[in-house]
Amino acid sequence: MGEKKIKIQTSLLVKNTVLNFIGQVIPLLVALITVPYIVHGLGAERFGIFSLAFVVLGYLSILDLGLGRATTKFVAEALGNGEICKIAPIVWTSLVFIIIMSLIGMIVLIALTPLLVERILKVSSYLIEEAKLTFYIMSISILLTLIRATLSGVLEAYQRFDILNAFGIPSNVLTFLIPVIVIYAGGNLPMIIILLLLKNTSVMILYFILCRKLIPSANPLSSINFTLAKSLFSFGSWIALHNAAVAILLYLDRFLVGVFLTMSAVAYYTAPYELVSRASIIPSSMMMVLFPAFSSLETIDKERLQNLFIRSFKYLILIMGLVLSIIFVFAREILLLWLGNEFAEKSTIVLQIFSVGVFFSSLAWLSGTLLQGIGKPKVVTIINTLQVPVYILSTWLLIKVIGIEGAALSWTLRVFLTLVLLLFTCWKENLFKPIFLLQNGSLKLVLVLGIISGITSVVKSFIPLSLINFLLIFAVFTVLTFIIIWNIVSREDKAFVFHILISSLNFTKKVKGGINAR
Repeated sequence: MGEKKIKIQTSLLVKNTVLNFIGQVIPLLVALITVPYIVHGLGAERFGIFSLAFVVLGYLSILDLGLGRATTKFVAEALGNGEICKIAPIVWTSLVFIIIMSLIGMIVLIALTPLLVERILKVSSYLIEEAKLTFYIMSISILLTLIRATLSGVLEAYQRFDILNAFGIPSNVLTFLIPVIVIYAGGNLPMIIILLLLKNTSVMILYFILCRKLIPSANPLSSINFTLAKSLFSFGSWIALHNAAVAILLYLDRFLVGVFLTMSAVAYYTAPYELVSRASIIPSSMMMVLFPAFSSLETIDKERLQNLFIRSFKYLILIMGLVLSIIFVFAREILLLWLGNEFAEKSTIVLQIFSVGVFFSSLAWLSGTLLQGIGKPKVVTIINTLQVPVYILSTWLLIKVIGIEGAALSWTLRVFLTLVLLLFTCWKENLFKPIFLLQNGSLKLVLVLGIISGITSVVKSFIPLSLINFLLIFAVFTVLTFIIIWNIVSREDKAFVFHILISSLNFTKKVKGGINAR
């Protein structure tokens, strides 16, 4: 299975991106239906604890020391260069160190749980024991999460997104169905975590079996190469520092809300973020495909690498801009329909701020993926690390002044700064020129979407809320937006979009019969 080079072709990237998108849309639809039931079933405070448990897991995931990402890069390079014999040592060496660091993380979380629950977080007294048990069980997930992430990276390098989605879709759907079933049966929060743990264990074992079939035959123990480990850690160390900085930048706001406000405030803050961040399935579907593609093209065709980045950047602006403009304009109505009046009253502004931030974040994600893919993780790490102290201070101050809206504003300003710095770095690496924003219409797209969204929001505020008015405003907004954008997009871009749509339709017809994305 691993005897040929993996060729990076447009059709392959489109197919894998579409497959990833489908693989994330299905769990998203399940989440939209089940999350309101989970929020109301657990209650605001328990849901806040549930959310923070995954925040802590996210923090401790940095213990992979960047080896997961390094594994993907080195395996992709080996496949691109036809150096198949290098793959087994890369994978098994990484897994050994991943397991060691995971065990350390488990011990750390178990030791810190009493301090975290009893002293740091504002947990009501009647929930302290339940919260502690939740964190104890969650500690085991560190091992499963890190191993699964590394094995997923191997499958990504092989461009086997068919496998990832075949098992990822049911797994992600169960992530939302399990809490619903437990709540309906009268179970508690620790029971939800236990069943999620068992589900993740099963998926990890399946990924391990599949990777064993892909990787050229070799004894895992004899494949461990401590000399190779030096190269993995050399690349991975910068990824690890980057992941540490990103973990702080990504989760700090929720943690500080829990420290300075209440667990209920965490729920009112986390729910809109979880909603709007679901739009990230679009860049996520792209990045999973683009990172190994960037890694392969960096060594064989830099012109194609640059063109791939520029085109991806523009279409990300177009697609994410449309989706997030709708969320921004109709934030209150979305929350009212999804979670009820209480969340609509307390979380609308937060959702609007986050919709702007996620737009900037998706573009920064693409730029950072490019730099990591060409072997420049150090620059991305430095950019994120330098922001940490400023972000901590701004988030603390803004939470104190304007509450959860301040936390959302601090996050959005931070991702915008990240985008500017990453694009500047890409320009210095001759991968991006500011003038291209004008030449290919990217800047026009941003301005048009911003102006239409702003005007629609102002007009909507003067019109009484009713179903008829909502449908009318939505229809006018949608038609006007598409008409203007259609006149901005070039003929070449229109032809490319049609090509993607046709390819996607043809591709989805083959899903039922089994897909080979290689």
